[in-house]
Amino acid sequence: EWKKIEIDGSRSGCKAVTLGSAKESIGRMEGKTYVAPSGRRIKGRTAKIAKLLLDSQDEMEPLKVIIGYAPENIYKAYPESPLSNLFIDRIMAAVEKESGKKMDMGIGNFGGIRKNAIYKDILVDDICSMFPFSNQIAYVVLKGSYLKKMVEKMARTSFQVLGGVKIDVVDKKVTRFEIGGSPVEDDKEYYVATISFLLGSGDSMYLENEALEVRKFDKDIDEV
Repeated sequence: EWKKIEIDGSRSGCKAVTLGSAKESIGRMEGKTYVAPSGRRIKGRTAKIAKLLLDSQDEMEPLKVIIGYAPENIYKAYPESPLSNLFIDRIMAAVEKESGKKMDMGIGNFGGIRKNAIYKDILVDDICSMFPFSNQIAYVVLKGSYLKKMVEKMARTSFQVLGGVKIDVVDKKVTRFEIGGSPVEDDKEYYVATISFLLGSGDSMYLENEALEVRKFDKDIDEV
């Protein structure tokens, strides 16, 4: 049988490493013995692994810079959550800045958010872990009729990260789909901010296949 336990540092006194805090946060080596922050002394395989971790800290320092603070837990959850909303809001804002055009909608993917939460001190490492793939920001221009089909398919299967929309679904059928507070119109053209992964076959989205216009920008999502 297996059970989950909270990794809270209670056995070793270890905590997340920030810039210049490696010895204080994860301990030190004395010969072949690992000395944890709690004072616990450990030999054998654990000590060998600890040495590998400690030896890598100088190289890891650029990732340990604190770049923000989250006073509340910003977490990922389906179908909508603080972290997924932050993700797509920042993508939409960045595309607007790069393109000079107002984005009507944003489409990201839950699978692209690889870290489930950020809380308290936010490190460069957190962002790199959250978005480890080299995906760039982009926009597509799509007709409302295509967006309707896309959202109806999501209602039957599962939703991706969406921004700028209001959607109601009852029994896997879309009963409301609004952009900018108005019902989506079949023949209207909408500017949709997204990421390069979803332009092609990523998560079976194929956004560029039906796009009237596609534009990519040389700016990775972790930078955004």
